[in-house]
Amino acid sequence: MAAGGSRRQVVKTRGTPFDLHPDRLGGLAFLERHGDVGVVRYLPNPRRSAVRELARGPLTEVGLAAGRGGQVFITGAPTVAGEGKDLPGPVRRIPAAITADVSTLGVAAVSHGGPAKAAGYARPTVPGVAKPIHLTARVLSSGTELAFDVQPGNRLADAGGQGRAASPAPGMPAPSAEVKAQRAAPGGASAAAASPTDPVDTDRTCAVPRNDARTQVEQPHWRQVEWAADLAVRGALTMQRPANWKQSGLPAWSPQGMFALPGLAGHPGARVPAAVLLGILAQESNLWQASWHVLEGETGNPLVGNFYGFDGSGNWGIRWSQADCGYGVAQVTDWMRLGQRPANEQRAIAVDYATNIAAGLQILVQKWNQAYQAGIHVNNGDPSKIENWFAAVWAYNTGMNPQASTGNTSGCTPGPGCTDNRGNWGLGWSNNPANPDYKQNRAPFLLDTQDDARNPQWWPYPEKVVGWAASPIVKYDFRTDETEAGYAQAWWTNEDNRWSAKPPLDAFCDNGPGGNRCDIDAAGNPCAESDFHCWWHKPVAWKPGCVIVTPTGTVVPTCGFDNWTFNPGDPEPPGGTHYPPVCTSTLPQNALIVDDVPDSVGIVRPDCPGTASVGTFSLQFGSDAGGLYPSKADLHQVGSGLDGHFYFAHTWGPFSTRHSVLGTWQLDRTWTDVWARVLVHLPGHGAHTQQAAYQVDTGASAPAPRFRTRYVNTASRYVDQNQRGDRWVSLGVFLFRGTPRCR
Repeated sequence: MAAGGSRRQVVKTRGTPFDLHPDRLGGLAFLERHGDVGVVRYLPNPRRSAVRELARGPLTEVGLAAGRGGQVFITGAPTVAGEGKDLPGPVRRIPAAITADVSTLGVAAVSHGGPAKAAGYARPTVPGVAKPIHLTARVLSSGTELAFDVQPGNRLADAGGQGRAASPAPGMPAPSAEVKAQRAAPGGASAAAASPTDPVDTDRTCAVPRNDARTQVEQPHWRQVEWAADLAVRGALTMQRPANWKQSGLPAWSPQGMFALPGLAGHPGARVPAAVLLGILAQESNLWQASWHVLEGETGNPLVGNFYGFDGSGNWGIRWSQADCGYGVAQVTDWMRLGQRPANEQRAIAVDYATNIAAGLQILVQKWNQAYQAGIHVNNGDPSKIENWFAAVWAYNTGMNPQASTGNTSGCTPGPGCTDNRGNWGLGWSNNPANPDYKQNRAPFLLDTQDDARNPQWWPYPEKVVGWAASPIVKYDFRTDETEAGYAQAWWTNEDNRWSAKPPLDAFCDNGPGGNRCDIDAAGNPCAESDFHCWWHKPVAWKPGCVIVTPTGTVVPTCGFDNWTFNPGDPEPPGGTHYPPVCTSTLPQNALIVDDVPDSVGIVRPDCPGTASVGTFSLQFGSDAGGLYPSKADLHQVGSGLDGHFYFAHTWGPFSTRHSVLGTWQLDRTWTDVWARVLVHLPGHGAHTQQAAYQVDTGASAPAPRFRTRYVNTASRYVDQNQRGDRWVSLGVFLFRGTPRCR
């Protein structure tokens, strides 16, 4: 590109080039895909030189990495050198895997392993505290390997303060036109509708709220999730949830009584492989129904995809119209906005993992039926085979086009009679394996290592689901320091067939008549549509018949088989028991306790009668310039601590008022000349700040200063929350004349 903005072509590539790396001499190294071969090409000078080939090899075994000072390293296992043995000065071939992290000088390569098991490291005792990671570094010149463990979060010397410092909280711009429109629209967000004291977002879009103490969701154990999936695919998830199950406030219901299992089009009596359903659940939620802030057995907010419609920029700008509203383990999004389906159904989807799975499975079968009836059949179309769900899983994630977001204003069913204005219809481009947004030299997801999950953006959604089916998510219990597979593993007859569960890059790319305007070898993007309406709607078979016949006449299955653990009639496995609540007081009998929720809020955790609260707890939230409350997005509830419930928020800078959350405990009586000790209960986890400020109000008639803070830090009483374990901490003894408060 010239200074004036004009552009000229310097080299024509075969397909979309990837892994582009400039070097210190002004050259450019990049990779091209030539069928199943990866080719390293190099342009020494865009103005005067022709492109040359440096190396080539199997597509998934050739890569490039950047080094310091404009160095470029060829990694992997290139098998053919191009145009002589000499490489340009800044370019070197090194014996490192293409998935390794190469040091800046190319002298070492680091591979990532699983959680460390080395003795001597403190085990994590709270959610969100990282476990040591095992790494292996290989010195490339000698082949010597160095194994070591890294504790995430550790810093050397004074650098630690940088990570613990309060977030600078990027500034919030004035309300956009979209926000103004939301506030003006009937039923939209408005300053009047949003309360500065209610933890519930009354101006929300999604049906089931966050931070509602009457909506606490129990985090299921992964064995419970596997049980529900195994039974659901057989239509056997019919056990009864009693009225007010887990303090839900719902009448009695049955998961598959509420969300029945439809039949599969083209295959009466067949069923969804449990491994496919569990692969979706692993990808969608890590098998979580509740917020990731709580562990198995604890309760918390429902897990909701982008509840506030944040745009990802980090400015915490609420956009209710962009909320995803995907709830729970299956991230059920359909009809989960306010008023879109019966409220009891929405609530059951949000609070019960089994009902959520039943609803998610119903949607998945509907997507199979939609694709199958549209003629989008995969391989031999047998639903018992893992790969054959590729199209249905694709549709589960991004739907069939045209849909409302891609111009379907009539609500018609996508097909030959329901297209965009150019006749395009089918599965969207964003999940097409040919889309160059994904690494073209990728191996099957999770085939060799679960470290692939560190970079999920390199694979389209259906490939990730097949990967999770073949390589189950690994679950961990810090109390025993044990890991285990989250569910039973799908299987193939041999490793080659497992590898080829990932379709060829061009499997869904057809530039011929009736195709999707996709040319895998086109220079630039394979999709010829400027709006990326390269929608797929044809049958595809990269494993025809799901079998091969050997030269000796033996028929070998090539597609994946299901596997499962539980059968109809098996009882629901027990839930988790992490961080049981404190349900008996260790205080003197005359102690007065003000809880953070009223007595009318039921305790979800079992065997916890609770203690009577003799006062009120209130919250005050900071707002942004648009009259919305991003502070509520950083408030969370956890079903642990005293009487099985506490709220927490994070520490922000003193000038970040839109993130401020102020809690106030107030006794239900007025005292005159009463001396009393004030204590605060700190939960055994979730409390990390070393500067937790509690301000005691001794009453309107108390002698000055009313707020007794003179003994500690002049402004507040500070408590180090970094000491672990549920405990009462004294703030001191005070003379009260008026209504006692603490905030």
